[in-house]
Amino acid sequence: MENLWNPWNAAALDAGLLPSPVSPSRLLQQIPVADVLAFTARVLESRDDMLAERIEIASDEVSAEQAARIVSRLLGRQVAVADHLAGPPNPLFTRLEEVGTAVDIAALRRRHPDLVWHTFADWALTQDWGRLKEGDVPPGCDTEVGGW
Repeated sequence: MENLWNPWNAAALDAGLLPSPVSPSRLLQQIPVADVLAFTARVLESRDDMLAERIEIASDEVSAEQAARIVSRLLGRQVAVADHLAGPPNPLFTRLEEVGTAVDIAALRRRHPDLVWHTFADWALTQDWGRLKEGDVPPGCDTEVGGW
């Protein structure tokens, strides 16, 4: 989830827009660094139980449109999704758009119920959205934040 703050997203964020590597309605599985670290600690503590296993992890699956609604609610104003980045296509972003990912998040949570898995909304509550707070409302966006 912290990928949102990568330098190549700065222009969109500074314009008050939420960037996305895939189309706005495409679901994207994500995980915050805190969950990666917690799971890594679990693996190290349970080495013998997990030896030779390949375990894909994700803690939530949201589209950029859904993420923008979450951030909009936090900021009290409409946040739009930025258009795709210009330039040559990124092979990873192309794969995410065309194929996506297939982590069984529910099964992962059942297998490790004592770990705290964060949704995008949980993670968003811990972030400093000041950069987006200063952005102008993009043309065509309603400044009213709709209900959920």
